[in-house]
Amino acid sequence: MLPQTKNGDGRIVYLNKLAQAVIESLPFDAETRPADKLFRDVTPEQVSATFRRVCAAIEIADFRFHDLRHTAASWLRMQGADIHTVAQLLGHKDLRMAARYQHLSPTFLADAVGKLDEVFGNLSHHSVTAPKALPATVSVSN
Repeated sequence: MLPQTKNGDGRIVYLNKLAQAVIESLPFDAETRPADKLFRDVTPEQVSATFRRVCAAIEIADFRFHDLRHTAASWLRMQGADIHTVAQLLGHKDLRMAARYQHLSPTFLADAVGKLDEVFGNLSHHSVTAPKALPATVSVSN
């Protein structure tokens, strides 16, 4: 639970099973498990600096911690989540902002438009799809 976010509202942060398992694997016992913050002695600046160092060490250029939100939004959409759901998960009140976070791959977009073939199946119209022969002679007049 985030009691207050950038837009002033609180919201629940939902975690997938992998994220839950990572948090549950952290070395906290009943006495030291934080009640308010998971990492109470870590600042946002420290997170950003550590993320930059890790990216540099594994040779990932031009990537910021915040870019992970864009990646998550894109992956959610490409796995079938609708834009309203993604907006809610990211805490966006405006669908335009949610749309800015979603960067859909060319393959995903091509597959999406290919789904129109499923709608039409083998339907075709003979005057549109039948090959036509060119006339034997073509005259051009000025």
